[in-house]
Amino acid sequence: MNSTAFTVPSVRRMTQEQAIKLAAFVCTIRPEWSAGPIRGLLHAHTYGSRGLEVIEVEELTLRTVAAAFTSTQKQLTELPAMPA
Repeated sequence: MNSTAFTVPSVRRMTQEQAIKLAAFVCTIRPEWSAGPIRGLLHAHTYGSRGLEVIEVEELTLRTVAAAFTSTQKQLTELPAMPA
């Protein structure tokens, strides 16, 4: 876990169950995608692993769904930022 993980309280982080459900939802939007890499990315953004920023559950959900509509799965090494 990196130092940014401490900036988001644990109650504001995505649970494993939420990550599984969100990955399954994304795969209904993009059936050609695999859920495993999506869950891995969600985990990385929840705990700050792989050097990725920690994102609160609401923003993480929005960014993941937005990525499903605007990206390819190969591009999802990091979730795109939300427009300002």
